[in-house]
Amino acid sequence: MLSELLFQISPIRKFIRLEVLVFLTPINFDLPEEVTLIRETVREFAEKEISPMAEELDAKETFSPELTKKMGDLGLFGAYLPEEYGGSEMSYLAYIVAVEEIARVDGSQAATVATHNSLGIGPLYYFGTKEQKEKFEATFQSDNILEYKGKVILPV
Repeated sequence: MLSELLFQISPIRKFIRLEVLVFLTPINFDLPEEVTLIRETVREFAEKEISPMAEELDAKETFSPELTKKMGDLGLFGAYLPEEYGGSEMSYLAYIVAVEEIARVDGSQAATVATHNSLGIGPLYYFGTKEQKEKFEATFQSDNILEYKGKVILPV
């Protein structure tokens, strides 16, 4: 009834009618089952593995290669890449939810995951040439986050 009234009195009737219809259309904010499972898994991991270390790592301003390796073993590095590149094939929504769950416990660890995926391998995967992808394929691998071509790039 309101939309009909607005449609009759408005000089831009079609636009306002569309706005009212969009406004009145319910949106489903429920996460897909796969994303919910990832959320629960990453939340449990973050609370069990990251939380006990977070305050100490921040206070000492140190990096934990062991913790980073565990996040890689969980599939958080290369999260949305296909299996052919060693990725976990998560949806982008699942990846963001995983980062959010880590950030609940420690922003530094969440930044490590987000930086690797979104700033590190993301542009290379999406925009790199086939030759570039082959050259840096080892950096895509979830279990190789701390090394490149067999060489440790972060102190263990």
